[in-house]
Amino acid sequence: MAGQILVYGSLRLAFLARIPPYFIALTVIGIGSALPDFIVGLSSVRKKHQEIGVGDVIGSTVIEFLLFLGLVALIKPIEVDFFAMLTSAVFLIVSMALLLYFVKRKEISWKQGLIFILIYALFIATEVYKI
Repeated sequence: MAGQILVYGSLRLAFLARIPPYFIALTVIGIGSALPDFIVGLSSVRKKHQEIGVGDVIGSTVIEFLLFLGLVALIKPIEVDFFAMLTSAVFLIVSMALLLYFVKRKEISWKQGLIFILIYALFIATEVYKI
């Protein structure tokens, strides 16, 4: 029921703001669904168990990509516009490559965290520009 309210509320918000529902999903729903992972990561860092935060982020990403997307596609095929998702795919690939590089170095510092935040800001700016 909460999912249904979220979907219909997001569609209504997109209609009222005259922006594509895809953008609402990337920002409002994306941030809202990432907040619990952020809290877990923050708590794990404060308690000196960083591996829990990293595992949570990687685990939730894999589950959302493979399990949830797969289950939804089993129920009803998902129509995807390749060109609409091209920017997202490029940013995802760049971000994952950087993450793997930083993890190989055994540490993600505040400078690298700032790089991730700047990449996200650039991603949102790119998506706004496409509207």
